[in-house]
Amino acid sequence: MKRTFLLLIIILAAISLAGCGTVQNNQTDFLQLIEVELTPPAQIKAGETVALSTRVTQNGQPVEDAQEVRFEIGQVDSDEPKMIEGSGQKDGVYSIETKFEETGTYYIVAHVTARGVHSMPRKQFEVIP
Repeated sequence: MKRTFLLLIIILAAISLAGCGTVQNNQTDFLQLIEVELTPPAQIKAGETVALSTRVTQNGQPVEDAQEVRFEIGQVDSDEPKMIEGSGQKDGVYSIETKFEETGTYYIVAHVTARGVHSMPRKQFEVIP
């Protein structure tokens, strides 16, 4: 009786472990890195409206179903950045339009969450008179 019970526990444990392995493989396939290409202009003129965008891909294919794309913009010397929600265009491109009133060195961070992965590339640029 004890041998049968022990054998049954071993078989159930093996089945449970085999099932966990399958779930892990599927999650690994799904959680592949996203690439977020953020390329602001090197210089922007103060007072002009400018479009800023990012392109999101996964395995070279455009990601058009991102859960969140927000742009954080602030001056390097300031502690008060602003967050602007990006809107989806096509081919995995998300963009905003904004205006910079003051000259100086700024940074932009694209906060992108897509397909279970989050990416936050950061770039700097200059606002000139």
